[in-house]
Amino acid sequence: MQQPRFYSDFAIRYGSRVIHIEIVGACGADRVTRNDWEAHLLAQFDRRLEVYRQKCLTPEIWYLNDLLEPAQLQKRFLALVAQLRSGGGS
Repeated sequence: MQQPRFYSDFAIRYGSRVIHIEIVGACGADRVTRNDWEAHLLAQFDRRLEVYRQKCLTPEIWYLNDLLEPAQLQKRFLALVAQLRSGGGS
């Protein structure tokens, strides 16, 4: 049986290195959900994190409240790009 392909929500690539980014659309960093659907989405995210653990990868995680601070998110993004360029990432 062929191994299923793995896709992150977003990936930044530089040469052969990559940083995976997961965007949690169910809650903020406090992981508090407001309804059953958001709880379901958060449980799905936790299953995705297990796949990362199995593959020995550590994703960058962006929660909904991170998206409310575009300047901070831009700084995080630029720091990730700098990390890749300096040889970091997987």
